[in-house]
Amino acid sequence: MKSKKLVYFLSFLIPLLIVSGYFIFRSFAPFGSSSVLTVDLGQQYVDFFAFYKHAMLNDPSSILYSFQKALGGNMLGTWSYYLMSPLNLIFLLFPMKLLPAAIGIVTILKYSLSGLTFSIFLVHRFKEKSLSVITFSVSYALMGWMVANQLNLLWLDAVILLPLIFLGLEKLMHKKWSPLFIISMAAMLMINYYMAYMIAIFTTLYLLLFTIPLVKSFTEYLKHMMRYIGNFLIAVLLSAWITVPTFIALQNSKVAYSSNELKFKFEYNPLLMIGKFINGSFDFKQMPNGTPNLFVASLVIFAFIYFFVSPRTSKIDKILSLGLTAFFILSMCFNPLDIFWHAFQLPVWYSYRFAYIFSFWMIVIAYKAYLSIVHEGLNRRALIISSGIIALGLLYILVNLSKFEYLSTDAFTFGVIYVVATIALISIQDIIPTVRILQLGLLILVSGEMSLNLVNSLNNISYLSSSDYTKFAQMTEQSTDILKQRDHNFYRVGKTFQRSKNDALTAGYNGGSNFSSTLENNVSKFYGDMGNPNGDAFVVYTNPTLFTDSLLGFKYLITENPFATKSSNTIFNTLTNLNTNRPELSAYNLIDRNAYLDTYQNQNALPLVFRSNLKNTHPKYQNDDPITYQNELANSFGMTGNLLTEISPYDFTAENATPVNSLNNAIINKKLLLKKAYIGAKIKIKAHSSLYMTINEQTPVRDISITTNGVKIKQFTPFKHSVIVNIGNSSNHTKIFDMNISTTKQNIWLSSIKFYQLNQQKLANWAAKIKQDSVKINQTNSTHIVANFKHQDNKTIVTSIPYDSGWHAEIKNKTVPIHKWANTFIYVNNPGGAKTVKFSYRPQGLLLGIVISCITLIITLTSTAIVRRRK
Repeated sequence: MKSKKLVYFLSFLIPLLIVSGYFIFRSFAPFGSSSVLTVDLGQQYVDFFAFYKHAMLNDPSSILYSFQKALGGNMLGTWSYYLMSPLNLIFLLFPMKLLPAAIGIVTILKYSLSGLTFSIFLVHRFKEKSLSVITFSVSYALMGWMVANQLNLLWLDAVILLPLIFLGLEKLMHKKWSPLFIISMAAMLMINYYMAYMIAIFTTLYLLLFTIPLVKSFTEYLKHMMRYIGNFLIAVLLSAWITVPTFIALQNSKVAYSSNELKFKFEYNPLLMIGKFINGSFDFKQMPNGTPNLFVASLVIFAFIYFFVSPRTSKIDKILSLGLTAFFILSMCFNPLDIFWHAFQLPVWYSYRFAYIFSFWMIVIAYKAYLSIVHEGLNRRALIISSGIIALGLLYILVNLSKFEYLSTDAFTFGVIYVVATIALISIQDIIPTVRILQLGLLILVSGEMSLNLVNSLNNISYLSSSDYTKFAQMTEQSTDILKQRDHNFYRVGKTFQRSKNDALTAGYNGGSNFSSTLENNVSKFYGDMGNPNGDAFVVYTNPTLFTDSLLGFKYLITENPFATKSSNTIFNTLTNLNTNRPELSAYNLIDRNAYLDTYQNQNALPLVFRSNLKNTHPKYQNDDPITYQNELANSFGMTGNLLTEISPYDFTAENATPVNSLNNAIINKKLLLKKAYIGAKIKIKAHSSLYMTINEQTPVRDISITTNGVKIKQFTPFKHSVIVNIGNSSNHTKIFDMNISTTKQNIWLSSIKFYQLNQQKLANWAAKIKQDSVKINQTNSTHIVANFKHQDNKTIVTSIPYDSGWHAEIKNKTVPIHKWANTFIYVNNPGGAKTVKFSYRPQGLLLGIVISCITLIITLTSTAIVRRRK
């Protein structure tokens, strides 16, 4: 082919047609009612994309900070990991109801752009404009890693940029500087620092090895290294505007709670990697902890091996390439190197995330070998050795097929067919009239093989329908939009159900749950302390009490409509998961009811900023005891005595089980094997009280069923600390509850189960006393809050804003220091009794990063202009 543009166009078009064809076949939006939403893309990223659209169009300040992230948090780190892809701008063109369709379009484009950039690399690096460029570009765009990780949409930009970065690196090896390397690496750092880190490792290793044959002395070698460091440093400094504040934010989030113990061991038998070179070698079980996704075309596998056994490959090239290859292979099975590639944070799901770089490396090496075959002829000895090695690999898979659970017999058979067809086509190249016919045959063969892998791999995964997301979004927005119309003050919204932990990001309200790699560690710890489920990257506000609702400003609570029609109830149960019962919501005021949801108002909710005689900013409580923790919190804000008091069950019963005299640490021993076992008790609480039960992480909630007065108790799982579960409520008279616990297991230990009642009147009096100090809060955007109190008072100014050094407080036009209460939230001393306090937020490091980037850009552009002028 004579036209570069045609090569580029076809390298872009063929992956687009293949992926679009499959999407049409599966009815993925925008071509049907299904969608590409699955696993994290459906449970996490789609909510971030909805937030992206809201932030860009309605509230740009939320790019820096948002109260929709759990109780509030820095968002710049979230943007730099999840949302900086330029292709995300496409989301702005679509209404919310078509967001799954927009995600489908962006996914297709990322496949296509990967093929385009790889073809650009091959054309410029090897000075080729043949059909073979398209063939290898298709293999790259549709490689197994790309297919397996299409649900991790935020990572795919790395596959697009890697060929450009590598092309720039190769130019840098022969010149003093490479604008292409600097620009593409800076872009990668801005789009996704995590993937950029992996690429940086690769480019550094490549340069360290492949500079050796280019230099004549160690001094010259060092000059090449310094040249690389200088260019890389420019890229880093250009991206400093986002990487500096992101790095600081990570110190308070992922870095703070992550710890990995190096284990000098192999994680699995390295030979098991071979199975991933067969098409369709991926399924759902491979996501949590499978082997690396390495699938590339049979042509690539053959040519890659051929490169190392061909006598036409230079010895030094073989040695250096083999060294880098060995390092890659070792990294994908040896624990310390695996952790090293993942920035010393062992991945949770999606193992060996850097495997796309090895696939890139294989394809580049294979293309070199292929050009040797085309231009210098096929070496028969190398052909036989390469074919023999592949045959041994296939024999190993066949003998151990049971170990490769993800491989079907049909997939293996087709794998063999494609290998044989590829080797056969290459073997007869000498008798093919023209090279173009060989190249066309290989293009068709590779396109078919990559298409089959796409189909076989993605057919193993289930997906959400497009309407599952949009219907849920419309359902929650119907309730939250009413709140926005009636209440223009700051408030938080709790709920008893969820589609995902990031529902608040989709509907645009201040919720209490979040799932994000950049979740602040102090917020997560606070959730665990107060008896809510939490983890390293998530918190859920599923186990509140009336006290935490009040203290944290959860003014509105949304739950399912118990009187919904059968059809509405079916839709609700299809789209959501009910995480908790909250019978205590009857203590709140019902203010809205629609076909699906009820909305309650909490009259005891405190404002975001209030004044109080804060006594103890660090509750001293017994670890993993949320009841004591909440009582001490209440005491620190002036409440006397315990708000939550323990009560004891009585009148114990047992059916098909050994009798018990306590539910706490009880053991259920079943008598008759085929019947359920039941134990029960009665619990009496006073008028105007809420009944709670505490359970811990050892309580076998999956193996038991708990009911109170016949109502089954729901509980979010997993949880790693004790949690508080609301199981009952009384109004103006005492109430007795029948507690029943059943199981089908033979023996069950209930671990720690205790019961408490909360005095609602005591809570109401406490909240009313604090709210007497009237305050008006003016929140102009997510980063500026002004609180105006009606009267002067020197009480402490307290907030439920999570502590972050980026927050600044100002009283009487003077900056005052912020402090922590409960080691989590901001408070400010106010000895002068000022009536107004202003809070503003700027991410730490943002200004410094912007200054660094601007200075670097100015110096770089000026230097370039001077050099060009001299020339």
